[in-house]
Amino acid sequence: MPQVISHENQRIAFRISSEDKAILTKAAELSHTNMTEFMLQLVSIIWCNTFAR
Repeated sequence: MPQVISHENQRIAFRISSEDKAILTKAAELSHTNMTEFMLQLVSIIWCNTFAR
């Protein structure tokens, strides 16, 4: 059976402390991006480092 690929945006939620959220918010601001783009950049870097080993 063919697999259906969805191109819809999906949401991911996770819980972090107020202090950690403030750090991530400030880092995104200093990177001139929003939280979503900042987190995707981080995940991309970590993914590349993990699979480059």
